[in-house]
Amino acid sequence: MCLFSFPLITPGLFLLFTAIADMTGFFLGETYTQPTCYRPKRGGKSAIPTPSGGLCERLMNFFEEKEKEDKVGRFIFCTLFFLGNLAGFVVTAVIWTDAVNALPADKKLSSWAPYAKAFGFLIDLNASLILLPVCRTIIRWAYDFSSVDQGCCAVGIRWLFWFVPIDKAHWLHMTLARLTLLATIGHTVMHYINYSIEPDHTVDKFGTWPFISGIILLVVMLVIYNGGIDEVRRANFELFWYSHHLFLIFY
Repeated sequence: MCLFSFPLITPGLFLLFTAIADMTGFFLGETYTQPTCYRPKRGGKSAIPTPSGGLCERLMNFFEEKEKEDKVGRFIFCTLFFLGNLAGFVVTAVIWTDAVNALPADKKLSSWAPYAKAFGFLIDLNASLILLPVCRTIIRWAYDFSSVDQGCCAVGIRWLFWFVPIDKAHWLHMTLARLTLLATIGHTVMHYINYSIEPDHTVDKFGTWPFISGIILLVVMLVIYNGGIDEVRRANFELFWYSHHLFLIFY
């Protein structure tokens, strides 16, 4: 067994960076504080109301609440966006399954390769949108333009804000980041399973650079995501700020 194979190098690098961060925190005297969370008192009533009635009644109450909060459009957008992610995953997996089945026997990949590509599609989709919510200048300009008059463009931009939660920058940015992280985990695991089954055919098909660049991007994401944790951001904003600038390497 080769001690310098890609499946061993990747977790080795993650463990190395984790050990470095742990030792740095130890020498700096950092301690972990358990965040407080809501817990209802025993024997008391929960502050969160319990829904009653049948499924249809609950759905009607849910949409009535969303309408009062003016969030119906955003709920529809989020539902369609998640369904779009699912549809893109399925379509990509089907296309690549046909492509893998069409390969000759001496170059055929495993059945896991299409799922790696499907997760790769999710990475491309969500990572391409993740910077949009933090483009504050563009969002501020759109807000100002939408309130100028009652023209078609202004009305269209107001409708866009009603439908797409662009103004909820932090929530949308974090949601896209979570989807990108889940897709990255799936993409990495599927690729390594495929590599473990058909290593020679995989290298012949994709080469070694996707594995090298993938490991680099995983390390970059490790730094970015850990720097974006709320406790880290509040305690050391500079660490959050500079670690997030590694997005230049990511893209």
